[in-house]
Amino acid sequence: GRIRCIYTKTTGRKEKEECVTDIPGFLLKAILKQIASEDDQVQVQNLMPVNMALVSPRVFWSVVRHGKVGPGVTFTQALEFIVPDVDWNKLIEQRKRARPEKYGDYVPH
Repeated sequence: GRIRCIYTKTTGRKEKEECVTDIPGFLLKAILKQIASEDDQVQVQNLMPVNMALVSPRVFWSVVRHGKVGPGVTFTQALEFIVPDVDWNKLIEQRKRARPEKYGDYVPH
């Protein structure tokens, strides 16, 4: 089926609308498990909500729908709800803390 997504940007009042093809829950779970199992930093970086919305709106809106994102439910909590056997916090935090190779020799004082 298709998902009609109506949302308001945090910086404005005007509503935006997107229409994307839904990904069934069982298939979304398989996709997310595959991303989590690979050691691909680009894919892990794309798990961040803003990045995912830009790279794959279809996956983003399916996570929002199947994970029940909304007041009181963060995007990371939605990922945990869909695929509970992956430590999403650790996976996403690991990506945030990774230093670029360029600064690998840098030692903070």
